[in-house]
Formats: sequence, C-alpha cells, structure tokens
Amino acid sequence: MGLDYAFWKSGQGTVREIYEDLGDGISARLEPSSDVLEFREFLLDYWPDLEESIEPFESDPDFDPEDLKKYVVVNIHANDVAKMDRVWQLAEQYQLVAYDPLHTSQ
Repeated sequence: MGLDYAFWKSGQGTVREIYEDLGDGISARLEPSSDVLEFREFLLDYWPDLEESIEPFESDPDFDPEDLKKYVVVNIHANDVAKMDRVWQLAEQYQLVAYDPLHTSQ
C-alpha cells in the first residue's frame, strides 16, 4: 500500500481542493512552471524507480504535455518513506507547494 504525495508551484484553491482535483485528473487550477518540470527530472534522477508511479503519466491517452510543468504526484510505498526527506528538500529548493497525506490539515 502506498500514499500519494503531490507537488505544484502555484494554483487557485486550497491544498486539499487542488489535490482532490488532481485525483480526478483535473489540473486546471494550476499554473505551469519550469520549476515543476525540473523537480520531476531531479526526482527521477535521484529515485529512478518512481518512473512507474509518477504522474502525470506520459503514456496516458489523455496526457497533456503542459501538465509536466503543472504538477507531480508520486505514490510512495511504506518501505520507501525514508527517501521522502530528500524529496522534501528538493520541493523546498524549488519552492513548491506539497500535499502530504500524513500531515495535511487543509
């Protein structure tokens, strides 16, 4: 079992509203940013195994390339949670908003 963590640069709405939209495949509230794309690239360099569980999925038939600049959602399994410290550091470096299902009250 895993947890979904989401990251984006800016958008309209609360963290929870944006996260719920992303769960429904909706990214319209979000603004594109090259920081999000760079974060995704660094994340995959650091943790190549995420390729199978990172969204947006480039293989999705409804894939919109612009979404690569809007958000990143990763599904992290319990045995990989220790790697999240580095992910948080990267997110802070890029000044991204994060949805953490274990620590979100918004």
